[in-house]
Amino acid sequence: MKKLYTHENRIILFNIRNLLREAGIETVLRNEFAGGGIGDLPAFDTWPELWLEDDDNYERARAILHDIEHGTAGSDWYCRGCQELNHASFQLCWQCGRPMDDSDD
Repeated sequence: MKKLYTHENRIILFNIRNLLREAGIETVLRNEFAGGGIGDLPAFDTWPELWLEDDDNYERARAILHDIEHGTAGSDWYCRGCQELNHASFQLCWQCGRPMDDSDD
C-alpha cells in the first residue's frame, strides 16, 4: 500500500476517495479518528490519510488528484433538465441532481 493523500478536512478526503472509486481506484482510509491525539502528537500527524489498495494505480490516481486540485476538469456546463449553470467540477447538477452527460433519449 502506498500513501496517496492527506488533508486535515475529512470531507475533502472523502470526496477525493469517492472520485477515485468512481474511476475504479480503491483506497483505504487511515488516521480517520486520530484527531483526538492533537497535543500528544503533532497536528499534521493526526490528519486522515488515503492509501492506495493497489500501488499500480499510483500514477493514474496522482493524475486524477492533480486534475481535482488544479481545476482542469473542463468547462462549465448547463443542465439539460433544468438549464442551470454548473461549475466544471460538478458531475451532477447542483440544482436538480441530473448527471452532466444525461441525455434526453
